[in-house]
Amino acid sequence: MKNRIHLLMAIVALLLCLSGCQTRSATATPSQPPTAGTVEEERATAIPPAPTTVPASVVPRLGAELELRGDSDTIIGLTWDAGVRWIRHPIRWDQIEPARTDPPTYRLRNLDRTLADLTEQGFQVIMLIRDVPAWAAEDPCAPFDAEALAAWGDLLDALAQQYADDPYNISHWEIFNEPDNRQSTFSSQGGCMGDHPEAYAELLKVASQRLKDADPDATVIFGGVALEKLDGDPFNLTFLQETLAAGAGPYFDWMSLHYYPAFEGNWGKFGRGIEGKAAYVRGLMEKAGVDKPVVCTEVGQPSAGPPAEGYSETLAAHEVFRNLTRAYAADMPVVIWHRLQDRAADTRLYGLINADGEPKAAYHAYQILANALNNATFIAPLSKAETGSSRLEAYHFEATDGTDLLVAWRTNSGKALTLPVEAGSVRVLDAEGNERSIQDGGADDGDQTAGVIGVPVSNVPVVILLQ
Repeated sequence: MKNRIHLLMAIVALLLCLSGCQTRSATATPSQPPTAGTVEEERATAIPPAPTTVPASVVPRLGAELELRGDSDTIIGLTWDAGVRWIRHPIRWDQIEPARTDPPTYRLRNLDRTLADLTEQGFQVIMLIRDVPAWAAEDPCAPFDAEALAAWGDLLDALAQQYADDPYNISHWEIFNEPDNRQSTFSSQGGCMGDHPEAYAELLKVASQRLKDADPDATVIFGGVALEKLDGDPFNLTFLQETLAAGAGPYFDWMSLHYYPAFEGNWGKFGRGIEGKAAYVRGLMEKAGVDKPVVCTEVGQPSAGPPAEGYSETLAAHEVFRNLTRAYAADMPVVIWHRLQDRAADTRLYGLINADGEPKAAYHAYQILANALNNATFIAPLSKAETGSSRLEAYHFEATDGTDLLVAWRTNSGKALTLPVEAGSVRVLDAEGNERSIQDGGADDGDQTAGVIGVPVSNVPVVILLQ
C-alpha cells in the first residue's frame, strides 16, 4: 500500500505546474462578493475542439475536514459517497499529551481506530497538528523554550513512527491551523504564532527533520494561513513574508492557505477568488526564492448563520461548485472543504451534512461535482472569445475516457446566457440537483448552428458533459 501512495504522490508532482505572480502588499479588508453589474449582451462563439490525449491516471484533489462524531461508519460512508478523497483530520496535542512525562505518554488509542477506519476506506489523510498544551508554553501564542521544542520533536517522531506504515500509510502533516493568528483570545483557531514568525520557522524546521527522519516520504505542510483583515486585527498580514525571511523555505513541502468567499473582493487584482489568493501567495514565495505547491486546507461557505449575512443552503451549494472548480484552475493538488459535518453550537454552519448526519444541499452539489472531476484532468479556463460573454465563467476538463466536460456559471444575476459547445448532445447537471439533456438542433439548443449546442447557463453553476 505504501508503494501505491508513493506512486500517487509522484503523479501529483508531475501534474504540478506552478506559476508566479507580481508581488503586492496585503491590503485585505472584509467584503461581500461583488454585486451584479450591467454589461451589454455579447454574441457567443464556439469553443475549439479539446486536446485528444489524457493522462493514464488522475489523482483526485477534493477533500473535506472531518472530526468523527456519532455513528462513524455512517459518516465515513457518506463522506466517501460524496466523492471526498482527502481528509484533513485534526490532532490536538493538548489532548494526546496533556502532561509531560518521562518517557513521553501519548493517548492515541481512539485516534488509531479512527485513522485505521479512514485509510481502510481509501482516504488520503492530512494530519493537522494543533492546540499547544499548557505545559509547553506560557500562553498559546508564546515561542517554545528548549524543553518544549524537544517535546515537539518527540511528538512528531512518535506520530510518524506510529502512522507512516500499514495500516495507516499517513505521510501528510500540517503544522498548526492559521499560525498567522496572533491573539490568544482567538487561540481556539488552533494556531497562534502570528507575532513570532521566527519561532514558527523553527517549529517547521524541527517538524521537517523529525518527520522525515522517521518517514523519508513525509510531506510537511505550512499551516494554512488566513491572510485576512478582521476586526481587532487577529492576523499578522506579513507573517508569511517574515517566516520565509527567517529561513523556513527548506522546511516545508506544501504551502497552505485558507479562503472564504466573503473575502473574494480582496483578491480580484490577482485573479478570481481562490485563484487570486493563490497567485498572491505564490508571488510572496517567488520573491523569497521559494517554489512550492500551494494547497487550500480550508475553503467553505455557511448554509446558515446570522440573518444579516444572507446565508442559505442554495448559496452554499453554488459556492461548492465555484470554489472547488477554481481551485483546479489555481493548480492546487489538494483542496479541502471546511467542513464535512456541522457542529450544532457553531454560529455559522459550514458542513456538507448537519449535526445529525443528514446531507444538506451543499453535500449533493459536492457529490455532483466530485463525480465529474475526480476522474478528470483540468485543461484550461475558457476565454471570453470561447464563452462569448464576459459574464460567463467556464472551465474545461477532460475525463479519463477522453470525453470532455465543462463547469460553468453566469457571474451575476439575470437571464441565462448561451454557452456554445461543440457536441452532438450534452448532459447538464446543476448545483441544485437538476438534470437535463440537450440535442444538437433540438428545442433546447440555443444555437442552431450544426454541430454546436447553445447551452443556457445562469448563475446556478452547471457541469456540462459532452456526448
